[in-house]
Amino acid sequence: MTFHNGKKIVVFRLLSLITTALFVIYMLLAYFAKVIKTPSHLLDLITVVITVLYLLSILWPVIWQYKYIYFSDDGRMIIMRWYSVGLISGESKSIEIPKEVFAGYEITEKYLGLFHYITLYQNYQNRRAGYPPVVINALGRQFRDKIIKALELYK
Repeated sequence: MTFHNGKKIVVFRLLSLITTALFVIYMLLAYFAKVIKTPSHLLDLITVVITVLYLLSILWPVIWQYKYIYFSDDGRMIIMRWYSVGLISGESKSIEIPKEVFAGYEITEKYLGLFHYITLYQNYQNRRAGYPPVVINALGRQFRDKIIKALELYK
């Protein structure tokens, strides 16, 4: 089974592009073209509200640590790849575990259940070795259940 959360990531990218365009248009109309005719203090208040909303929409994937996640258990390997989504996409990593040495997984929650992590384990030199946990906040409940169902087959 192979799946990814690419559609959700595309929605965040489009939202970022659209809100940036709308923010720039507002700033041009309000301050440079002076099309919006309101008292100065009211215009400043509207600008603060719009700026806060804009920053929240841009920083939302960064705050919630959303990642593009690709999962596949087709073939001989269990593969999980991910990269960070946000203003600066930096972290790009991959885990590939042969099915015969897969030793389980663990799903943990942090910060009052707001952040969900999955840790994959494999047998290495007669010990159970764990990979660094991966944030799976961007996966919906159905994708998390699919990963758990697939990993339970090899446990």
